[in-house]
Amino acid sequence: MGFDDNKEQWLKEFTEFSQLDSSKVDVPSALFESLKKRIFPSPWMVLGKVAGIHVVVGFLSLGICSQFGLNPFQTERSLADLFMRYGGHNFCMLACGVLFMATTYLAANMFLVALSIPAMVLPQIDESWRIIR
Repeated sequence: MGFDDNKEQWLKEFTEFSQLDSSKVDVPSALFESLKKRIFPSPWMVLGKVAGIHVVVGFLSLGICSQFGLNPFQTERSLADLFMRYGGHNFCMLACGVLFMATTYLAANMFLVALSIPAMVLPQIDESWRIIR
C-alpha cells in the first residue's frame, strides 16, 4: 500500500490542510521560548560543553601522547616517543599540540549540536529572531 494506492485520499487530506485558516491557530508562547532556547543556546552553556569536551580529550590525549611528565594510564611507551625519535623535541611539541587540538575539534563536532557553535560566534542572530517574532 504505497503512495499510488491512496493518491486520492492523500490529495483530499492535503487540500483540506492547505485550506485551513492559520489565523485561528493559537500557538503558546512557551513553544516559541523552547524553540528559541534550542536554536540559540546560551553562550555560557556552549562554552561549558566545549570546556568539558576539552578536559576529557586532554586526559585521553595525554594517554597516547604523554607530555609534561603526565602519563595518566602509566604506559611504558607513547606517541610522544615516536615524535621525538623522528622530529626532535620541537616537532614533538607541535605534533602533540596539533593532535590535542584536532581531537578536541573533532569531538566537539561530534557531540555538540550543529547550531551551538554559531550561537557563540554570531550572537546577532538573536536580534533577527526578535524581528521575525
